[in-house]
Amino acid sequence: MTETLTTIIPVFYACASADPEGPPLEIAWAFFAYDHHLIISEARLIRPPAAWISEVAQNTRLSEAYGLSLAELREFGSPPREIAALMNEVLAQRELFSALPEDDARLRRMFDSAKMAPEFALRRSNADELIAELAQLRRLPTGIIARAERQAEIMSPTSNRAEARARYLATLWTLIARQN
Repeated sequence: MTETLTTIIPVFYACASADPEGPPLEIAWAFFAYDHHLIISEARLIRPPAAWISEVAQNTRLSEAYGLSLAELREFGSPPREIAALMNEVLAQRELFSALPEDDARLRRMFDSAKMAPEFALRRSNADELIAELAQLRRLPTGIIARAERQAEIMSPTSNRAEARARYLATLWTLIARQN
């Protein structure tokens, strides 16, 4: 993992779901672009395929947690195949780290629905573990880590939306990576 910390710029991703074991409703990814000196992020609502409709329709938390309805996902969401193709195009040969351990299963479920394989690597370490390992490698005191966490929260406030979580993680990783 040390090689990963020093040679790559990780991509952090998050999936939103109204149910911990339910299908993904939104997917987002974020990473630091050194050439532009900023965080690049993208998010897509997922139009549920027919196989997911009953699961999504039965979940009452969808509206409560995300302010979305099944009709809005159908209208504004993109099909899994379109999202999978976009992710393969944008993130090919990159290494992705999940915001939550369950996100791996959600991402795989979306790619399975799209009948495509990811062209990027999914790492077993989640984002929090990667960031903690980077801070340890840099021998950062807890005070500096806490300040970086607070600064990342101010720069990229989190919410229950996937893009907010992915941007926060990319921002925090960048702040930790820049520490001397």
